[in-house]
Amino acid sequence: MLRVQPAAARNRPPYGPGLTHLPAPAAHLRQPSLARYLVVGVLCINLLVTAAAMFYLNGERANDEEKARLLAENLALLVVSDIEHEYEKIDQSLRSIAEEHAYYANRGAAELSAWLTRMQRRNPALNLLRITDAEGQATYALDRNAGPLMNIADRAYFIRLRDDAQAGLQISPPVLGRSSGKTVILLARRLEDPGGRFAGVAVASIPVDYFQDKFARLNLGPFDAIGLRAPDLSWIQRRPPLPAPMAPGASTMTERFRRVVDENPAHGVFNTGADSLDGVDRKYAYRRSTRYGFYVTAGLARESYLADWQRAAQATAALLGLFALLSGGLALLLHRTWTRQTALTAELRERNEWIVEAERVGGFGHFTIDPITDRWMASKSLCEIAGVGTAPPQTWADWRKVVHPEDRSRVEAAYRDALSSRRQRIIHEYRIVRPVDGAVRWLSGAWRLAPEGNGGMPQVLGTIHDITARRAAEDALRHSELLFRSLFENSIIGMATTSAESQWIEVNQAICDILGYPREELLGKSWMELTHPDDRARSFSGVNRAIAGEIDAYELEKRYIRKDGVVIDAYVATRVIRRCDGTIDYFITLIQDITARKNADRELHRSRDLLQRFLDHLPGTAYIKDATLRVVHANRRFLDLLNLDSRQLIGRSNREIFPGELNEQISADDRRVLASGQTEVLDERYGGAIYESTRFVIPQDDGPALLGGIALDITRRRQLEARTRALLEINEVGGSLPEREFLAHRLELAERLTGSRIGFLHFVNDDQETIELVTWTAGALQGCKAAFDSHYPISQAGIWADCFRRKQPVSFNHYADYADKHGLPDGHAALQRLISVPVIEESAVRMMIGVGNKPDDYNDDDLTTVQLLGNDLWRIVRRARAEASLARRLAEVTQLKERLEQAHLQLLQSEKMSAIGQLAAGVAHELNNPIGFVHSNLGTLQKYVDDLLAIEAAYVRVEQLPPSHSGAALEDARRLKVACDYEYIIDDLPKLIRESKEGLERVRRIILDLKDFSRSGENDWQWADLHACLDSTINIAWNELKYKADVERQYGELPKVRCLPSQLNQVFMNLLVNAAQAIEQRGRIVVRTASLDGQSVWVEIEDSGQGLSPEVQKRLFEPFFTTKPVGQGTGLGLSISFNIIEKHQGRIDVRSTPGHGTTFRITLPVNGSQHKETKA
Repeated sequence: MLRVQPAAARNRPPYGPGLTHLPAPAAHLRQPSLARYLVVGVLCINLLVTAAAMFYLNGERANDEEKARLLAENLALLVVSDIEHEYEKIDQSLRSIAEEHAYYANRGAAELSAWLTRMQRRNPALNLLRITDAEGQATYALDRNAGPLMNIADRAYFIRLRDDAQAGLQISPPVLGRSSGKTVILLARRLEDPGGRFAGVAVASIPVDYFQDKFARLNLGPFDAIGLRAPDLSWIQRRPPLPAPMAPGASTMTERFRRVVDENPAHGVFNTGADSLDGVDRKYAYRRSTRYGFYVTAGLARESYLADWQRAAQATAALLGLFALLSGGLALLLHRTWTRQTALTAELRERNEWIVEAERVGGFGHFTIDPITDRWMASKSLCEIAGVGTAPPQTWADWRKVVHPEDRSRVEAAYRDALSSRRQRIIHEYRIVRPVDGAVRWLSGAWRLAPEGNGGMPQVLGTIHDITARRAAEDALRHSELLFRSLFENSIIGMATTSAESQWIEVNQAICDILGYPREELLGKSWMELTHPDDRARSFSGVNRAIAGEIDAYELEKRYIRKDGVVIDAYVATRVIRRCDGTIDYFITLIQDITARKNADRELHRSRDLLQRFLDHLPGTAYIKDATLRVVHANRRFLDLLNLDSRQLIGRSNREIFPGELNEQISADDRRVLASGQTEVLDERYGGAIYESTRFVIPQDDGPALLGGIALDITRRRQLEARTRALLEINEVGGSLPEREFLAHRLELAERLTGSRIGFLHFVNDDQETIELVTWTAGALQGCKAAFDSHYPISQAGIWADCFRRKQPVSFNHYADYADKHGLPDGHAALQRLISVPVIEESAVRMMIGVGNKPDDYNDDDLTTVQLLGNDLWRIVRRARAEASLARRLAEVTQLKERLEQAHLQLLQSEKMSAIGQLAAGVAHELNNPIGFVHSNLGTLQKYVDDLLAIEAAYVRVEQLPPSHSGAALEDARRLKVACDYEYIIDDLPKLIRESKEGLERVRRIILDLKDFSRSGENDWQWADLHACLDSTINIAWNELKYKADVERQYGELPKVRCLPSQLNQVFMNLLVNAAQAIEQRGRIVVRTASLDGQSVWVEIEDSGQGLSPEVQKRLFEPFFTTKPVGQGTGLGLSISFNIIEKHQGRIDVRSTPGHGTTFRITLPVNGSQHKETKA
């Protein structure tokens, strides 16, 4: 409320009744207590700063430790990878030697020496390269420190490679080289002769000093260490160099290292501490090579990697001391300032309590402004509202500072307007910022002028009302609305409001994403039309109940159809918002896409159901019992057998399940199996059936073992045995009776075996539309007066023909309950039960056989009996009919000639493929050798290119420098050329490329020859060059020939021959491979050709093998005759060759003397196809 203050009041004290500037001081505050608080505070601050510094230093140390650990691990991994790469390159060289040494040895010692020299130069780590024979005597040595050729038969790696054909690369521990006198590591591979027998080893050595040089190139500190250990943890090399106790081969190590390696053999990190081998405290990382087994240890000295931390710790200690001095001085200054402030505030304690209390209760305050002096006076409650603390505004300008910056201009304008207009002015709302806590409060203020009697400047009187709570409520409401809107729009769960008419009112983006519609398009649809048709009724149910007032919320899971047609599962929660009269205003709906969860639930349910169905469909009963012989699990068959459900069975003992002696017998068997732990198979009888019971023990990790059991009903087996004996009678009388009499007799047998009273057997004609009625049993005809034609459409047949329609057996035990029954014709015998079985051949039903009216229900055994009997009857009938038609088919034999010729061609191709299969390993070897050294050459070529590029880069740097500064760079470039062995690279590069091209050319020739040899166009007569055919075949069979003989080609002048080249290649292949196989030791094979008067040619293949006896020569071209061991030849090669030459109107002759080799001569007309046509 406003009141007028006369001008005389200006002379009152500035803090009149109800007015104040500062709140009352704390009377209990005393200087001694303040001093104590300051001392405690300074101590606490110093302790906190010290603790923070210690925490920081500890964190920095932990970081340095972690960096050291990572650096050590990376260093160990880098060295392991580098050494593995060296071993791999050496192993590749040893593989090449194992595969190619014979090839290069045959080309001469010089070629072998040059090849091995190039290989050694490509592996700088190699010290020597040596080849030995099977007795361990070195036959060739390429040693940088040449020495005598040693025998290494006593070396462990030699013995292992000699005795184990499967042994791969062997790596020795550090040994003293016998020729070099240096400590080396040896890598060796087995050499084999063409027969796969041990032929020696290829050995490469690496001096352990090589690793010292390699370690020296690493950027290590003066106290850091890097070491290499063998798989047995013995030393190989170390930097700094190994002292005498840790020489190569020694197994010196700390107990801590041994314990860590035992716990984690692959890799790890540990600190040596005080027990270091050389007294240096290091952090070590070790790593084991997964491929070669060696260990690499990398150690970083603690003194090195913690040096920066120690300097930081010393600097921090100095700063903490300085901080303690500064904080003490600041506390002393603060104590003096506080003492003076207390003395000043003690003088300002005059207030009028009743107006202060009234204003405090109402949230009001009042103030006075003297426009002349600009002096501001305010009540205590206003100061409390404004939060001005102990320094209230003294002037209008001071109060204006309390006003919120955004409202100051508006408040100032209103104040000036009030002064100029001299009338009441109300500022409804403005904000202030409380200095005491920075809080913003809203005030509603009113003021007016108190006019002076003499016309002077009046004072301004006013009141304020704290409306912060009201504005906060309004802001909270707006914020709540914004929060809801933000939550609504950004929620990952679909949110929407819908009407009672199923229309979307508002939707968020999540619903749009779930349903796949843009917001505008979705708002034009109802949620019901997006609901899956099968779920709409349930959705309507919840809405209708809400409209009826029965519920205010409901939840359900339903399906929606997205815009792209995909059906999704969703969880929907809906709450009703009602008006005051109880009618529905709108619905709030939450929608969550649960498709993934539903799919997972369905998959889990399917898996569990599949598992249970699997157990339930085991061919017998299955159960599990605990140690006390109580059932803990049983399958459906076990429950059905006992006529119990799972709740009645689980937890029961044998005594509660089985009566009397059966319980004692079963319990005794169970205890015996549990005690022995052995699986037992027992026969048991229960309920008139015989069971084969298998009991076994199921161990448990967290408890006593369980007893498992599976029991199979073998009653059926016994019945099958009886049925089998009866069915054997069918074959005994199958050919002795006429067809219909035989069928009638066997149908009676089916009726007897199944215990039936009626039976029938009918044929289905080839058109599969009509049937031929054949026979019935006497029981079926008895009392049956219905008449049928012997042939009539099967569509008119009754339910006994359903087996034809379904193409599967039909069985039922209650005719009245059979869904497809149509009623029986007049005069038909009564029908209660039926088994009707089709006999199917080549997807067509040929015969139907059935039985019926068994006194009790049919079972699967009865169905199987009828099925087996029907199949056997049809088989015998079909065989009898086939035998009868055989005579008619004899006239058709001549038509099979063309088919037989085609089969012959297929046999030729099959034999050809068999030959290729026998040669596959050799061909693969012939391909692998050139590919292997091409691969090796490419690796070397890459290294050469890298070196040349480095030299090029060095000379580019020389060109970029001014002439006055290029001297040193030019000298560096020259040194780089010398280090890279530039002259050797320039000399070796053309050789590498030429060798690679030769290897690829060998691969190309082999593939082209193999393609020509394997083609199947045998019917295409063409003019061919026999020399090209012979060269192609020799190339393919080269791997079979090169280890057995030297092949000489003595070719004469031949005209082109019209022939089937693919078939002649097969003949040449057979003769060449036989020639190689006939040679026991290395011999020779000569291929000769010549022409006879231009009308015919001949080809001879001569070998120096063991020859053929006259008896063998007589049978040489007989099919399936072979002199090879069983399983190594088909005996068709020469027979097929003979037929091929005969087809070409030629001949094949053989000359052979035992012990002096064999010669095959093939003579062919130049135009074999013309001779064939003339002869025809």
